[in-house]
Amino acid sequence: MGTAMNTIGSWDTRKERLKRLYPLLTDEDLMLDATNRNEMFGNLQAKLNITSAELHAIIISL
Repeated sequence: MGTAMNTIGSWDTRKERLKRLYPLLTDEDLMLDATNRNEMFGNLQAKLNITSAELHAIIISL
């Protein structure tokens, strides 16, 4: 993900919007830190059954 994901405040806002759009997502699914970023995005792709490009587009649009 690009620079849109670089700040915690920005992620907190996007995380809440994602949870509204996809009620099946939990806080645990959306827990982001420097060590789990790739794993978290992979898990989100699998849970939502979407590609990396689709997930990126969704997050950027929030």
